[in-house]
Amino acid sequence: MSNPSPNRVVLVTGAARGIGAAAAREFATQGCAVVLFDICAEIEGLSYACATEDDLHATAAMCREAGAPEVQSVIGDVRVQTDLDTAVQDLMASWGHLDVVVAAAGVMAGGTPGWELSEESWNLCHDVNLTGVWRTARAALPAMLQT
Repeated sequence: MSNPSPNRVVLVTGAARGIGAAAAREFATQGCAVVLFDICAEIEGLSYACATEDDLHATAAMCREAGAPEVQSVIGDVRVQTDLDTAVQDLMASWGHLDVVVAAAGVMAGGTPGWELSEESWNLCHDVNLTGVWRTARAALPAMLQT
């Protein structure tokens, strides 16, 4: 391990804003090290802007101010298993344990009733909101079970 180990290490997806940022800040106030994971890029098919790198940096600063002993920011996509696997491998190399995961990455189609969504919109929401949680668990749980 290259860094002294804080009491708890927390991985938060969708961490740049919204529920993910709020969860990260709460864990920071408890003295946890936090790993902030977000896409920080536009996603084709969404009608609104996604979080930016500036949003991710602002969340990191907020977590430091709230008391996190260490904060790592990772740009990645919950639709890409290797992005999540790499994030978990890197945090394990830094701290040797992962204690909490908050799978907060999510998208919404925006005001359209579900039965009227295009297949593309349905698939995007499903891939981020459901399969993204499964991919996050797939990356994180083996590491969590080691400790």
